[in-house]
Amino acid sequence: MLTRKTMWITCLAASTVSALLIGRAVLGQDYGVDVPPVGLLEQPGSFESSRPAVAEYPTAIRSDAFAVSTKATVASDPEMRKLLEEDEKMEKQAEVIAQRFRTIADTARRVVARTELEQLTKTHFDLRQKRRELEISRLEDQLKRVRESLKKREDAKDLIIKRRIAKLLGEHDDLAF
Repeated sequence: MLTRKTMWITCLAASTVSALLIGRAVLGQDYGVDVPPVGLLEQPGSFESSRPAVAEYPTAIRSDAFAVSTKATVASDPEMRKLLEEDEKMEKQAEVIAQRFRTIADTARRVVARTELEQLTKTHFDLRQKRRELEISRLEDQLKRVRESLKKREDAKDLIIKRRIAKLLGEHDDLAF
């Protein structure tokens, strides 16, 4: 059986976790506030080992937020999924070429590697622009649907208000299913 003290501690722990998640998602993303990574919540006592440098927090938080927002998008949008997979592949290729460049001693081979990296980076940039254009297109479609819904609701304002009042007063709705 839970005592008052145990319930209070449980509520306090839950609110702390919620505050950290909200602070991470809202404050960290929008304002670059220094908040600990999610790893702190998942693995107590491992804060130092999973903690990125303070200068990396805003980037790490935005990356996490982007990852969360894209998971839902990827699941429902095959075109976006393809672009994201290509993006990830190009990012890995660029890292490999850059690593190879750093290990090459011959100047001529360094020039070739640098040219290869520049070409890949240009292609990668174009791919990211295409992904952003697709995202804008999807958002514009969603905005159009929301505007249409708003107009329909405004046109049916009196009926919506009448039904809401009837529901609040416990009156029977003749048009209910």
